[in-house]
Amino acid sequence: MIRPVVYALVCALLLSLPASAESFFASDSYWNGKKAYDKGDFAGAFKQWKTAADQGIGEAQGFLGALYHGGLGVEKDYKLAMEWYMKAAVKGVSQAQLGVGSMYGDGHGVEKDLVKARMWFSISAHNGNERAEHYVKRTENLLTPEQTTAAEAMAMTWVKQHER
Repeated sequence: MIRPVVYALVCALLLSLPASAESFFASDSYWNGKKAYDKGDFAGAFKQWKTAADQGIGEAQGFLGALYHGGLGVEKDYKLAMEWYMKAAVKGVSQAQLGVGSMYGDGHGVEKDLVKARMWFSISAHNGNERAEHYVKRTENLLTPEQTTAAEAMAMTWVKQHER
């Protein structure tokens, strides 16, 4: 079950535009990672994206999170998945923000917390991720109105603190 979710996260990351023109052109490793991933060479993708991630490219950081999340090309490690997702999430990578939400929603690498999951889904949706909007609604059905209000307030506070 987890592989389809992680695969969807990686595919969505691959289809998303890089966060900035500077990072878009900063590293061939980013694109070489995409090529390796498309060929099913997850270990090769990891190696390339790790180089780009270490250069600070948010999209590559998000990909590493997804690879660790699903154990694609590396041993599954939820702690490292969350670390890489968070590095990318702070840079505004909406797919990584969705990944953080899914980690909280499933309790992978963190204590399960649907309020935090809803918060991160809302942040991702705020940044244009249409899939996140689905998860906002889905999570809302599991929360009380007070929890939903708290999650939304937390999301908007986070967004304001991280505006560029």
